[in-house]
Amino acid sequence: MKKNVFNIILMTLVMLVLSPSVFAGIPIQEKAGTQDESVVVSQEKTKKVSKLKKRIAKKIAKKLVKEEEVSSNKILAVILAIILPFVGVAVWQNGITKDFWITLLLTFLFYLPGLIYALYIILN
Repeated sequence: MKKNVFNIILMTLVMLVLSPSVFAGIPIQEKAGTQDESVVVSQEKTKKVSKLKKRIAKKIAKKLVKEEEVSSNKILAVILAIILPFVGVAVWQNGITKDFWITLLLTFLFYLPGLIYALYIILN
């Protein structure tokens, strides 16, 4: 259970790291003589950062593949469970079951217990 939760958190961080940066096109002001030099510097740094992101993503992907194969349905169910826990459970169990109703009740009482229960159902 702990490995699965760690893997989900790790995959979320990877997605955040690999998403395009909002500030990637803004030139860096580094005492350059002209603006063209600052644009070149910012492009070089952006390339270095993207290469680093790719290397990190490859290492994490290799770790995940070694530990266990994650189906796309499981990934979808986890993402939906984070947004709406009862929908993630319904997708994971292919319909409305007693676990769906329990998750729905817990989500309406307070979001966090519903999320925890949904992730427990999906990851086990």
